[in-house]
Amino acid sequence: MRIRLVLLGLAMLLGLPACGDKSYITVQPTVIVNTDTTKKDTVKVDTTTHVAVTGIQIVPSSITLCYGTTGATNTSVVLSAIISPSNATNQGFKFTVPQNGPVTLNGNVLTSSGIGTGTATTIALGDSSKMSTAFVTVTSCAPPAVTTSIAVTPRQLDLYIGQIGSLTATVTVSSGATPTPTWTSTLGCVQLSATTGNSVSVTATRACRDSVVAMANGEKAFSIVTVTSGLTAIDYTPSGGTIALGSTVNLTAICTIAGVMVCTPYWYSSDPSRVQVLGAPSVIVINGVPYPAGPTATIKAVWHGTATVCVQATLQDKTVKKCYDWFVP
Repeated sequence: MRIRLVLLGLAMLLGLPACGDKSYITVQPTVIVNTDTTKKDTVKVDTTTHVAVTGIQIVPSSITLCYGTTGATNTSVVLSAIISPSNATNQGFKFTVPQNGPVTLNGNVLTSSGIGTGTATTIALGDSSKMSTAFVTVTSCAPPAVTTSIAVTPRQLDLYIGQIGSLTATVTVSSGATPTPTWTSTLGCVQLSATTGNSVSVTATRACRDSVVAMANGEKAFSIVTVTSGLTAIDYTPSGGTIALGSTVNLTAICTIAGVMVCTPYWYSSDPSRVQVLGAPSVIVINGVPYPAGPTATIKAVWHGTATVCVQATLQDKTVKKCYDWFVP
């Protein structure tokens, strides 16, 4: 009896039709009545705002795939969708494709299964009347390129530090498109930067004998690049002579430079027990042995006899050096 009175009061409060009225009425907000007689009667009003879906857009809206070649990369695409408005209560969606189309659907991944045209459709879960369709075109995949050979010209390249040269690769394929080769420097004595076509620009950065490798689809070829300091000739003054026991002489290198490097040769004596090279602006270590290095050096006579004092460009430029005899009476 108590429940009936509560319901009657609610009906009068909300203006519900009398008993027997068969008309349909939508009431907002929703009224929830607690009918548990063991608890105090309560009324809860749900004030949650519902935002309806007004539109949906499939992404991408146009799809082109290929089919028929093992290893091809353009055979599938991941689908997504954008619900409007962005704050719609139900952001869910699903995808469908025709059963007889050239693609199959696994979750949101669309994969080619034949050649032809078809569609992919997304449907909003919040309103099934809102949908969006992408047109799909599936063509035959191009056969993969099969490289039969690769060659690099020139096979040998001589540069001095700072000089720029060029190498070109010739790639031969038996099928498919001709790939662009990749270039690497084995020792890092040169910097590589791609130019047009299959060529690469080679900038010499330090003296060494390097191997520059071109590779395309597993085939490779190389060119030997020899980088020198850029010194074409070297000399020093004074050019030998007599030096008194215990005395010193200052030497100055004279460099003929083809490149852009600074002249930094190193010095050594054939017999340090008679004539020693005491000092220079810096030290270079070659095969674990330190040598005075720089455009100048000082020698000292430490015992009687003759010794040969040399100035040399770098370890790689063994022929670019100059030696004079010094006699200690």
